[in-house]
Amino acid sequence: MATYGVATPPVFGLDANVCAKQSYYESKGLQIAGTNNVAIHNVAHDVGRQAKVLIMELRCLGWDRVLLRIVYHFVQHFIRMHKPPPFAIPNPTLFDNNDDKEDKERAEFLAFSQHYQYIKTHKMLFVSDYQGIDENVLLLALAN
Repeated sequence: MATYGVATPPVFGLDANVCAKQSYYESKGLQIAGTNNVAIHNVAHDVGRQAKVLIMELRCLGWDRVLLRIVYHFVQHFIRMHKPPPFAIPNPTLFDNNDDKEDKERAEFLAFSQHYQYIKTHKMLFVSDYQGIDENVLLLALAN
């Protein structure tokens, strides 16, 4: 679970925006009288479990960045050696359009990126979901 807010004074340079994350588990409560419904509550993990879960998430985000960088380096190298493709290289963090053609191109690019990551890591891993990647991570991947 993530909570967004503003730190005063800013904690990270000039940007005061922060996101606090917390891991939790779902706890089933008592059955609601007269129904088959069971109340489910989000309960925060203890501090030790929080640390383990959030450290794993940070490691995964780090791998996301590296694997995305590998793909974009390959694409940039290919474009330098050949020519740009007849479509725009999609930004995996921007999924706000409803254009079927762009959606198809994005899906094909993401499938390509997974295939390329899988091959480059000798069939060990690939990113299956770019949900945690924000535009700053993408810009870092493109810049390096």
